[in-house]
Amino acid sequence: MAGATKDSTNSSKPPSSDIVKPGKRRRPTGKNKCGGQKGHKRSLRQALPADEPDWLMQYSYDVCPDCGGPVQVNTQDPASVLQQIEVVAKPIEATEHQSLRCYCGACQ
Repeated sequence: MAGATKDSTNSSKPPSSDIVKPGKRRRPTGKNKCGGQKGHKRSLRQALPADEPDWLMQYSYDVCPDCGGPVQVNTQDPASVLQQIEVVAKPIEATEHQSLRCYCGACQ
């Protein structure tokens, strides 16, 4: 019976004779998960002023993705903004991406 539990770590057997290798150690499962924890304040970098980005890219739909009807750019709603900072020789180059708000006159 005791012979069945022997392997290369607890006997003089060579490692190649092990039938099953011990499993990898797993991270202990606790109450905290990966990433930001609940209750902690989110920290974000301040957006650059509107005149600082070197490039401005604006995106909008040509047609409605649901029904294929014509869309119009909604100038009343502010655009969704994503600023991307890249380190270059200048020392930095900033590009602002704007997703213009659109609505479909056919299906709203």
